[in-house]
Amino acid sequence: MTKPVRLRALAFGLLTITVAASAVAIARVVSRDGQDVRFLARLDPGNWVTLVDPASGAVRRIYHSAADALDGLSIGPSQDRLALIEMRAVERGDARIPANELLVINPQGETVARIDRNVQRYTWCGDQCLVYIAGEYYEGGVGFKPTGAFVFNLASRAEVSVPDLPSPYDLTWAPFDSSVYFKSFGRASGENVFRLSLSDGTVSVTPHHDFGFSPSGEYYLRGRGEDSDTIRLYETRSNRPVTLPDRRTLGDVGGWVFAEGNLLLFARRLEAQTRDSVRHGIRIGRPAASEYAIYDVASRRVVRKLTGEVAPWVRPRGVLPMISGGRIHVLVHP
Repeated sequence: MTKPVRLRALAFGLLTITVAASAVAIARVVSRDGQDVRFLARLDPGNWVTLVDPASGAVRRIYHSAADALDGLSIGPSQDRLALIEMRAVERGDARIPANELLVINPQGETVARIDRNVQRYTWCGDQCLVYIAGEYYEGGVGFKPTGAFVFNLASRAEVSVPDLPSPYDLTWAPFDSSVYFKSFGRASGENVFRLSLSDGTVSVTPHHDFGFSPSGEYYLRGRGEDSDTIRLYETRSNRPVTLPDRRTLGDVGGWVFAEGNLLLFARRLEAQTRDSVRHGIRIGRPAASEYAIYDVASRRVVRKLTGEVAPWVRPRGVLPMISGGRIHVLVHP
């Protein structure tokens, strides 16, 4: 499952890189299918899009925007495109409200496509495919009033409206069944998750409570809501709930990781470790870190534990960059 933009016992690929102001390349980061992990990305102050070299830690600014703000940066499936939302203030009567454009650029910062549709949510749906929800700014609720959903082909520049979809406000790409799922505002039936088949363009309602699917599609997570303040897990085929590990043991659910299987990341904050010595009135010690557990839902067991922090960078599907002990550990496809 690829998150919308506004995210078994295995042998993990692992590369360790020292974090430094000017780091030295150590090796290539390669996924299981042999494809290079070409770059990570981030939005920097001043409206810059910056790439991070996963093998050296070196950074490179590639695009500067004249918009008022940027949001929703993502990396395309083939790592040859990036997408983001540019927000500009426009006059509406006596008020100034944001209007959004969806921008697609290449790793050199050159514009590939610009979609002036007031895009509020979007997701990749393939190497040359984007799906987005358009809408007008609204102060309250999800922040906008949806006006429609569209599929855009980067190669042909063709845009197709998604039919039979009532008031969509969120979406996600599901590669496991070549579809895009949408959430719509409440319907009397309670069925608010719809599936768009990318192969034939048909839209159908589903019985699912949410669309946080695992990469395999066998399970899905249901987010917190009015009826529950906890994240819940379901089996997709039967729609039956599945018990999650006790959060007191593994911590909080952090979402699915890697591009295959049913691996959940859990995070638990560790207490800061202090020593008895005090210098200049400050107790000396190590800062608090997080302990992460990678849990295989299918086998109901933890397959790996990590200590550190998940690096706050946009990354390709299947990549998990960790920072621990002043070093970057890049985990790739199992």
